[in-house]
Order: sequence, then C-alpha cells, then structure tokens
Amino acid sequence: MTGNIFKRLAADQNARQFAVFAAVGVTATAVQYVILIMLVELAHQRSVTSAVLAYLCGALVSYLLNARFTFGEARISFGRPLIKFLIVNMIGLGLNTLIFIAFVNVHVHYLTAQIAATGLVLLWNYAGARLFVFRS
Repeated sequence: MTGNIFKRLAADQNARQFAVFAAVGVTATAVQYVILIMLVELAHQRSVTSAVLAYLCGALVSYLLNARFTFGEARISFGRPLIKFLIVNMIGLGLNTLIFIAFVNVHVHYLTAQIAATGLVLLWNYAGARLFVFRS
C-alpha cells in the first residue's frame, strides 16, 4: 500500500513538472513567435532564417525559466547544464527546422508550419531537459 502512495506521488510530481515545463514553453514560444513575426513581417527576412533565429531566442528564454521554475535550480548555471541544454536544443532546432521546411515546401503558411513544428518538438525538448540537462 505504501508503495502505491509513493508511485502516485512520483506520478503527480512528474505531471506537475510537465505542466510547469509546458507553461514555461508557452512563454518561450510566445517570445519565439513574436520574434519570428517581427523578422518576417517587419524586417522582411526569409522565413526559414527567421525561424532559426527565433527558435534560438526562445531556447534561451526556455533555459532560464526552466532552470529556475521547472527544475528548481537555486542558481542558474552557464556551465555544464547550459552546454547540455544547447545540445538538446540544437537537436530540437534541427527537428524544428526540418519540420518547418517540409511544411513550407508544400505551401503551408509559415505560422502554421511553425505551430506544427513546435508541437512535434515539445516532447523531445521535455525528455531531453528532464533526463539529460536537469537530471536529479
């Protein structure tokens, strides 16, 4: 019986952690999309280049907020955890870019393409952050 309680608490903690990760992701994604739209619509930059730059800005926001709020780091490190985060996110960037290009190449609007890419890359980024970057 006690084992079931601990399993349930662990599951609840994982669910809460994922919920905080998702909330941080919404914030980082908002930053990403604002930058993407500004680069494409206001600065008239190419959508693929803009998507890459916007992703990198969103990734930085994600690292800072996840370190503090999702994974409870008392001090945000710009050492080994950041390097691990960059590795995970560079793979995420590659996935995001491939998905984005695939949709844009079949004439899907760049924002719709980015929404699809964001949704598909979310699970990769969470798993990488939880299991590799902020592992406890």
